[in-house]
Amino acid sequence: MSAKIKLSSVEIMINTNNQKLIDLRKYEEEHHNDLPAGPIYWAVVHEIEYLEKQNQELIN
Repeated sequence: MSAKIKLSSVEIMINTNNQKLIDLRKYEEEHHNDLPAGPIYWAVVHEIEYLEKQNQELIN
């Protein structure tokens, strides 16, 4: 018998943000010195900062 785990909306949002952060950090790492991807790179960096801040606000 499998146990059902109920997550709160905050936990779901944090989990979703964390999944996005994994992909964004991978992109950030792969394109750190890629000049043609510069504008996209900085948009990714800002999105990472936003998601991290949002997670902190949700936790507190």
